[in-house]
Amino acid sequence: MLWTVVKKELWINLTSLRFSVSVFILVALVIASLVVSSKEYTGQLRDYENKVKLHKAFAKHNNITLDRRPPKLSLLFRGVVGNVGSSVELTVGETPKLKESSDENLLSPLFPPVDLGFVLGMVMSLMAFFLTYDAISGERERGTLKLILSNQVPRSTVLLGKWIGGYLTLLVALIMATSVGLIVLELNIRPGFAWDDWIALGTIGLTVLIYLATFCSLGIMVSATTRSSATAILALLLIWVLSVLVVPSLSPRIAAAIIEAPSPQKIVAEKRVAKSERFERAKKRHAVASARAEAEHWTDERIANAAWWIDASEAKRYKDEMMRLERELDNAVRRQVRLSHILSYISPYGCFSTAVPRLAGTGIESHWRFLEAARRFDSAYFEAFYRFTENRAKDISEVKLSLGKWRWPKPEQVPQFRFEEEGITERVAGVLSEIVVLVVYAVLFFTISYLRFLRYDVR
Repeated sequence: MLWTVVKKELWINLTSLRFSVSVFILVALVIASLVVSSKEYTGQLRDYENKVKLHKAFAKHNNITLDRRPPKLSLLFRGVVGNVGSSVELTVGETPKLKESSDENLLSPLFPPVDLGFVLGMVMSLMAFFLTYDAISGERERGTLKLILSNQVPRSTVLLGKWIGGYLTLLVALIMATSVGLIVLELNIRPGFAWDDWIALGTIGLTVLIYLATFCSLGIMVSATTRSSATAILALLLIWVLSVLVVPSLSPRIAAAIIEAPSPQKIVAEKRVAKSERFERAKKRHAVASARAEAEHWTDERIANAAWWIDASEAKRYKDEMMRLERELDNAVRRQVRLSHILSYISPYGCFSTAVPRLAGTGIESHWRFLEAARRFDSAYFEAFYRFTENRAKDISEVKLSLGKWRWPKPEQVPQFRFEEEGITERVAGVLSEIVVLVVYAVLFFTISYLRFLRYDVR
């Protein structure tokens, strides 16, 4: 009997106009998004290769630039890639500086990127509502629900059959869209995904299946709660707007209101004060060294060494202070991001939009990882700048002045920048909480649907 209900529901959905229109829109968006994404990814890859050559050609010992290769899965799920810079400039005496994004499209900040994540997260959730809003209330209005139950079919069987039928309909649409998408990718670009990328795609696919199950259960729950299909679709549209548009947008703002972070203006002001103090200290120390050099008749080489050490030590002290300020800001921002992710758990789309970029290696965590790698390299690389002193005492009188002329180390003596993307194990472990929340939502909504349907008046 269950399979009979499933076949009936599946046939009604697949032959309906709303399914045809939904699939047409879905496939069109998938094609458009992948064509645009392929072009953007190719451009980003070309820009990366050009920037690496350019920065290598113009690199100096005291000023170098590190570039991040575009993640392969940014071809499908853009995440924060393109919205934040992918190059970090390192300068002696200064903190690593992130270069702004080179996205030349001035409209990009105004609209979310229409990538595969957008299509699966927004469009398919709306499609799930359109397919399930009248699963119960619509049958009651047409009188068929009363007829089905009069044949002594258990209500649990009817509800489960409708859920399976609606879910299979979504899977048919998903398979059609992804099949067309694979053809488009093959025709436009061959990304050459690695093994980790395929595992990430498989985990993303599992997340999509759970996500669609959640919205399918939610649609049937609302349909089993209302007596009119018109009321059900209005309620579901309101829920969709709140869960997909409002909650993910409000979560960061609420998190920022709860967890305070130093304002950019405050950071800039403190940097100016620190820079002014740096020059004042250096000026006084140069005056002391100059007086001592005149009294003790230092050689030119000795004077140059002393002046160089003063400037280098003050630059390092200033840089350490700047790093402290930036760490303070970064830690506050990270706490805000984590809290916003937790707040977005009240929305299934919030869980989905957090999990997918993390799995694809295009989320904010991947960006932080790149910045941390750049900072570690900055610390290791410019340590050579301060290695010419044998003593880092604060007072010039404590410095051993038999140092000899300073020379930069040879290239093979300098550490090389290596950046490794987050491993697939770490990525999967990082999104387990979001996946578990989605599973809980799917089970909870279906359980409520069952309890409501047991007492549902079919008249």
